[in-house]
Amino acid sequence: MPSDKSPQPPHAFPTTHWSLVERARGGGEPARLAMEEICARYWYPIYAFIRRRGSDRQDAEDLTQGFFERLIRRELIQIADRDKGRLRNLLLDALTCHLTDAHRRAHAEKRGAGAIPIPIEWDDAEHRYSVEPPDERDPEKLYLLTWARGLLTGVRERLRAAFETNERAGLFAAIEPHLVAEEDRAPYRDLAAQLGSTEGATRLLVMRLRRKFRDLLEEEVARTVAEPADIPAELAWLRGVLAEG
Repeated sequence: MPSDKSPQPPHAFPTTHWSLVERARGGGEPARLAMEEICARYWYPIYAFIRRRGSDRQDAEDLTQGFFERLIRRELIQIADRDKGRLRNLLLDALTCHLTDAHRRAHAEKRGAGAIPIPIEWDDAEHRYSVEPPDERDPEKLYLLTWARGLLTGVRERLRAAFETNERAGLFAAIEPHLVAEEDRAPYRDLAAQLGSTEGATRLLVMRLRRKFRDLLEEEVARTVAEPADIPAELAWLRGVLAEG
């Protein structure tokens, strides 16, 4: 199966993250790499969900680790069905089953015994969780919010990387805060002065970057749904979750 990063023909539907699930069902190095990518993309919403359900830091680390170990062993990944909904819902359903099983087990393995290495930065996890809004948001809403934020962060990082490659990191840093603002909210006069450009040229540059950001966001969203027809609804969901958050 081709890599998620292989070039796409013009206007092709991007290879979805479901392709990672398909590769993870296989064996050998491709399966291991696919599982590492799934873990890297989605570990924090899982951790935040478990913490918000009342687990302390150590228990949340153990449960998150155990969840991804079960994915890696393909106990959960084998039952994934892209026709039954979004990938985020699959992972949440699988997590709920995992937590139920974990609470039923009377003699769990000792922490770290026989563990499969998972690429998770636990100190970063707790720092990120510590700055989540101190409200009564239920675990599932926090899971969805962190999923949506992670998706947006990934898009920003892709755009930032393109500017850094072209040695224009300072330009992106100046415009980044205004990527998702309303058209008339950007301080074009101040930005133009900061960039040493005209107000008209700056307005055009911001407009182009916003368009590029929207294109990358749509491409990223396309990777998490099964069909192109699902993209508009997923974008609407994303806007709603971020607005509520």
